[in-house]
Amino acid sequence: MKNGNKRLIQSARKVYKLWQKTTRRDRAEGQVIVMPYRGFTNGQHFFLKGRVLEDQNIQVQANDSKFTNLINTFKRFESDELPNAEIAVHINEQTFSIISDEEGYFSLYEKLENPLPVNDQFWKKALVELLQLPGRKFKTTTTASFFYPTTKAKFGVISDIDDTVLRTHVTSTLGLKMLYATLLSNAHQRRPMEGIVELLQALARGPKGNAHNPFFYVSNSPWNLYDLLIQFMEVQQLPRGPILLRDYGLSPANFSAAFQEHKQTSMGTILKTYPDLPFILLGDTGSKDVDHYLAIAQEYPGQIKTIYIRKLGDTNNVERVTQLITSATNVDILLVRNTEEIWQDVRKKGYVG
Repeated sequence: MKNGNKRLIQSARKVYKLWQKTTRRDRAEGQVIVMPYRGFTNGQHFFLKGRVLEDQNIQVQANDSKFTNLINTFKRFESDELPNAEIAVHINEQTFSIISDEEGYFSLYEKLENPLPVNDQFWKKALVELLQLPGRKFKTTTTASFFYPTTKAKFGVISDIDDTVLRTHVTSTLGLKMLYATLLSNAHQRRPMEGIVELLQALARGPKGNAHNPFFYVSNSPWNLYDLLIQFMEVQQLPRGPILLRDYGLSPANFSAAFQEHKQTSMGTILKTYPDLPFILLGDTGSKDVDHYLAIAQEYPGQIKTIYIRKLGDTNNVERVTQLITSATNVDILLVRNTEEIWQDVRKKGYVG
């Protein structure tokens, strides 16, 4: 990393530490947020995850400086989670109660006693209520959005994010470009992979242009970046969908077996929720997308239509992935060089109009 960037990060960290000291008394008085992440349902079962945090007051503008972006990055990763918060989720005249864990997370996957009716309103609302927070007299309510595919849906799409949708330069030398983009750029300044926005929009519309096919984004990025990813997708007008991320900080010690299994576990939850809906999977050669996707295709045979894997450079992992794809004779999986090759295949197979 260039010396100028090192000095910028060091200066931003000092300013952030000062900000923490000067605002800690105010924040301790109860500036709390309940952040429900986008959920999903099949009308019979309901999935929702969220987090209870101290409000870091992250404000983002399109023309923010690198220094401001860096301060906001520190705020995201040094968040103060609030454990043992009592949460109530109200949906369709039914209430679920849950306690936030030691990291402030709460998660539900429950059966609905009153099934949701099928209609053309594919985004629905649930009320999330913070009932009690140990040591504080604080209550609040917020609204959670969750996706309910309509009968027009022909298939679903599960996509990776990093270097599949969002350009992160994960294979750059020593990861410096990736570090630069993550720390010093905001949602307005990040860039999508070439041609991917139009492709995903077409897949969402389907062959007749009116399908509203559901999208799910599954990534090993941390939940700390959730707000940035939501903003990025809104700025780029990507298909709106639930985003399933991972809980970990910047320490390599947190890369556990559970971390490695996150994508496969998340995809399994999606596929079992929609057993009658086939899926297209999108990933890249930057990590172990192929390993997870092939495993999920074996676990849910007949539910995976096609897997598209974007080739990122000429790395050792590309050779390994190529061998895996070549040996996967019972799965429709393609290694592509660019988005145009995906366009050619989805048109040929009638996935888009």
